[in-house]
Amino acid sequence: MSNDNKRLIEDYLPIEAISAEASREKSVRKGHISTLHLWWARRPLVACRAAVYGALVPASRFVPENGTDEKRKSLGRANSARFVKSLCRYPSDSKPEEKAAIARAIQEAQRHILIAHADRLTVELAEESEFKDAFPDCELGAMPPFGHLYGMPVYVDSRLALQEEIAFNAGTHTEALRMPYAEFERLAEPELLWLAHMM
Repeated sequence: MSNDNKRLIEDYLPIEAISAEASREKSVRKGHISTLHLWWARRPLVACRAAVYGALVPASRFVPENGTDEKRKSLGRANSARFVKSLCRYPSDSKPEEKAAIARAIQEAQRHILIAHADRLTVELAEESEFKDAFPDCELGAMPPFGHLYGMPVYVDSRLALQEEIAFNAGTHTEALRMPYAEFERLAEPELLWLAHMM
């Protein structure tokens, strides 16, 4: 693998900081997975988050463009260490601002991963005319999200699954349906994906 394609985990991860945070995670008792039974490693979240992120993001993500090679490498490692430390913190129940900072770091990490793999994830929007025959009983642009009725899969952003209700066109531009999301999921059996980036 060339240096341009080297993953962050192959170059540098702040293991000492991750280990310190993982040991703090081990002491959490309320609501932690380790309270179910004794695990061989009782601190999976922090270490797994670091490993998955490091395996998916290139080491070059944090390397500045200017400076000598040695300086760029050093700054790249410092930048990656700073970000991974912010990503791999275990939230404290007593500090809501810490949870918000971790959530922001997770969203940023998701953006880094999407950017790193954009060439393989790229899709093209179809013109309405390309799929009008697939929905013969619906007006163009008003197809309900029940693809299984038309022989195609249904994909839903996983954050939509957190909503109590869902509303959508009912095959026309003048009628809409609203139903509990749980009922929609039971009927449509969608595959949950992370489809959109929240700004």
